[in-house]
Amino acid sequence: MAIRPPEAASISFFQG
Repeated sequence: MAIRPPEAASISFFQG
């Protein structure tokens, strides 16, 4: 995914 949502949201979502 080259285009990604805000880092905080993505990291929080992926890590749990």
